[in-house]
Amino acid sequence: MADESKNTDTSFLARILNLFTPNDPEIEKKRMLKAIAKELSKSKFKFYKYSGDEALPTMGKFFFELYKIVGPAQAMFQSIQNPSFFKNMVIDYSLTENQKNLAEKLMEESILEKAKKVPIQKLSEEIKNNLANYMAEFDSEKIAQIDNLYNKLNTFIHFCNFDFYFLLKKFDSNIREKDFSYVPRFETIRAEYVLDDLKDFSIVAWSLPLEEDWSDIHKMLKTYKGVDPIAANVWSKVLQRLKVLRNQNIFEMMIQLISKDPMYKTKTDTNKERIIEPQLEKIKSKKTFN
Repeated sequence: MADESKNTDTSFLARILNLFTPNDPEIEKKRMLKAIAKELSKSKFKFYKYSGDEALPTMGKFFFELYKIVGPAQAMFQSIQNPSFFKNMVIDYSLTENQKNLAEKLMEESILEKAKKVPIQKLSEEIKNNLANYMAEFDSEKIAQIDNLYNKLNTFIHFCNFDFYFLLKKFDSNIREKDFSYVPRFETIRAEYVLDDLKDFSIVAWSLPLEEDWSDIHKMLKTYKGVDPIAANVWSKVLQRLKVLRNQNIFEMMIQLISKDPMYKTKTDTNKERIIEPQLEKIKSKKTFN
């Protein structure tokens, strides 16, 4: 009974206090921003100064180090103009030797050449058998594996193609694009200048499957391009550092403070592209196979 009376007194006191301290949204927002700034100040990443709303040279240095690492990959990806190249690369890389042999036999050129020597009825049956055997190896597990590989590669490409140069030029106007021998002199700048860059970077960075094994990406790029643009051990270190930044909400807190929006959350693209099923439908629909 005494506990019930005590709870009633506490509730009554809280209501009285609320009369003198109204729930002002602006006051609450300032309180939240102050708490975020305090939390950010505990981090080892000294990229931002809340009291002056400034982006510090250490932020520029961080992005320049990333720029040097992804530079070769960026040059590789930007040199490829065919939008279907990477889809075809992933599919070809994922085929078994048997499927590759069957795919060659199912090419229009091969069929037309064989049509000169083989009766049409016999050729038609052979095409149907080859197609059936080719399709049979695409079970649901393999289809999901290929789609996942392509989507992982896609996040890698988007990350490497992030416009690091545009961001870095705000810290040092003399910096030259893809000149990694240049020793930059980064300056402290107004944080609002890099707000949109931080938002864009967070989206591409947190879209990366940071916990996954990336050996398949390294092996595939080396197989088809003759070189791994980012060494596996170097990329592993990049992923580890990104994980720390993501898990500690470093960029998100900075964005919240710079934009004065304590509720801001980075939204990554969760749409995954399916590349195998459309490809299979395309193969089945070819008149040559009818």
